[in-house]
Amino acid sequence: MLQLDDSVELVPGVGPSRAAELRAGGILLVSDLLAYLPMRYEDRSERTALGDLQPGQRTGVEVEILTIQRKGPPGRRQQVELRVADETGEARVVWFNQPYVARRFSRGDRVRLFGPVDEYKGNLQIVNPVVVDAEMAADSLHVGRPVPIYRRIGELGPGILRRLVAGALDALDELNARLPEAVVAEHALMPLRRALTELHYPPQGCDLGQWDNLRSEAHRALVMAELVDFQVVLGLQRQRASAELGFGRQLADGTVRRILCELPFVLTGAQTRVLRDVVGDLRSSAPMHRLVQGDVGCGKTAVLGVASIAVALAGEQAAVLAPTEILARQHARTLGAWAQSLGIDVILTTGSDSAPARRSVRGRLRDGDAVIVIGTHALLEDDVEFVRLGLVVIDEQHRFGVGQRAALRAKGKRQGRQPDLLVTTATPIPRSLALTLYGDLEVSRIDEMPAGRQPIVTRQMPRSAQGELVAKLKGVAAESGRAFVVAPAIDPDEDGAETLATVATVGRDLKDALGDKKVGILHGRLDAAAKERAIADFASGATPVLVCTTVIEVGVDVPAATLMVVLQADRFGLAQLHQLRGRVGRGERASECWLMTDEPLSEIADARMTALCDTHDGFVVAERDLELRGAGELLGYRQTGAFGFRIANPRLHADWLVEARDIAARMLIEDDAAATVYRAALRESWRARMQLTRAG
Repeated sequence: MLQLDDSVELVPGVGPSRAAELRAGGILLVSDLLAYLPMRYEDRSERTALGDLQPGQRTGVEVEILTIQRKGPPGRRQQVELRVADETGEARVVWFNQPYVARRFSRGDRVRLFGPVDEYKGNLQIVNPVVVDAEMAADSLHVGRPVPIYRRIGELGPGILRRLVAGALDALDELNARLPEAVVAEHALMPLRRALTELHYPPQGCDLGQWDNLRSEAHRALVMAELVDFQVVLGLQRQRASAELGFGRQLADGTVRRILCELPFVLTGAQTRVLRDVVGDLRSSAPMHRLVQGDVGCGKTAVLGVASIAVALAGEQAAVLAPTEILARQHARTLGAWAQSLGIDVILTTGSDSAPARRSVRGRLRDGDAVIVIGTHALLEDDVEFVRLGLVVIDEQHRFGVGQRAALRAKGKRQGRQPDLLVTTATPIPRSLALTLYGDLEVSRIDEMPAGRQPIVTRQMPRSAQGELVAKLKGVAAESGRAFVVAPAIDPDEDGAETLATVATVGRDLKDALGDKKVGILHGRLDAAAKERAIADFASGATPVLVCTTVIEVGVDVPAATLMVVLQADRFGLAQLHQLRGRVGRGERASECWLMTDEPLSEIADARMTALCDTHDGFVVAERDLELRGAGELLGYRQTGAFGFRIANPRLHADWLVEARDIAARMLIEDDAAATVYRAALRESWRARMQLTRAG
């Protein structure tokens, strides 16, 4: 029998090859597989008579096979064609590239089919349907019931994943909910095994809209368990943090003024207020645990820069962890000249460093040099050791897990004292959620933009307006401006990119229209040197138009950029679009953002575009995101572990999050046997998950 913490390799049907595919998709344990949510559900319980079929339907039929034909040469591309009948008529069924179907059935067999209906030469046909023997349909995972549709993991398609999930559910040992029985009863939560089963296999006759929107009772039981765990962990962290000692360094007012004098601009009132909070933490005998939240372009880098330089001037080391190499290099350039003028070195480490560069950085850190080190995940490697780490900065903290944050901070613990922790985010978190999500941190907010910034005019336009786009790009180049053109994919050969605008095709077309030397290319597959050249050429104006993916979402700061064009903007989330828009409008020139969309737009997609056109305040955008959330909106969060969760989504489950916070608060102060057992089990589970994260 399986346990939730067993390796996924023990699931029936998982051999070495499938285990490797699952591991590559982030699924290591049985619990990971069962938390892999379907991207949608499809009701395949309906049966339609052949005489009632209509083009455009997706429906089920039960029929008898009259004839079976194979067409074309033997091999994968062979076509299989059936003539089928029921009491009301006949129809054609065709499979492309699935020759094995012909080997499964014979003339006279009764089968259950589900698939799309279209018209061919004036006759109706069913194309590439799912098919099972009619006698086995009642027990099928694929037809005759509400069916989960999973996002593909490598070579593992939805059908294979359905079988693996069902095998894991069947093999599960007796499950004991970690939540005390009294809590489960008081809040009417579904038993754990039933919730896991219904999460993947909704019961007949249910409202699938609740499942698509992650609001079924099965979702509620699992989400509440996850949210309570999360809130208790935050509470335990607060309890532990309250007993920690920091370094309580002496920072004279003159030190901060000296640092600020080297800035080429004056801080805004909001930056000054937040900096006052941060400096107070640096002086405190308790270690800092602070989140600085601010909209795109509000000046968070200046605040983290002052803190890092102040710590280095006090003779300690500061580490800044960035999610991308582009952002890390941007920080190194921005802070490097500033810190150097005060006698402090800024050093950079990334995954693309040469061996000598790696040895140099690691040697300086082990020698105890008072430096600021900026890096990507390379900072988390075991051979990165600090002697006097005084400050850990996590930039764009939502891109990192709790385990990564803790692992870097643990490198600075010495003599029973902990380094300060400063985390920043430009991802707008609605006011209603920030304190609940970041309950282990003090929250400071920069709610004012630097003076001189021009508003960004945001327009929604049809993707077909290519002529207007080319004319606009020519005008930007002629006026010494810069323009980003963002495409959702790199090249047409990617899986699922057949209908997407790609960097390769858009770049080629714009080079033809504007001239080869005026268009640069940037995406994540380029090596570090090529990325640096692309950004440098764009910043200098050598290539005033940069065709790119969302790799420029953070870390590219080009004040001359005045136009952001997002192709197929309806395929991006609101928060990501707002981040992209923040790449322009950083200078004193008026800027525009064009959201070019496919037509026709769904009602929700149209509302999202309208929300972006109507406001530039990221926090207002985030609140609007909450109002508009729907099944389609959640696809960007479902499998990404938003905020460290596997099933819960704080934006969607805000009401359940508040309920979970109240449960956790009560459990933290209760000392009865059930609460004590729960906290001990949670600590052990969290410790195991942290170790797994570090190992991964």
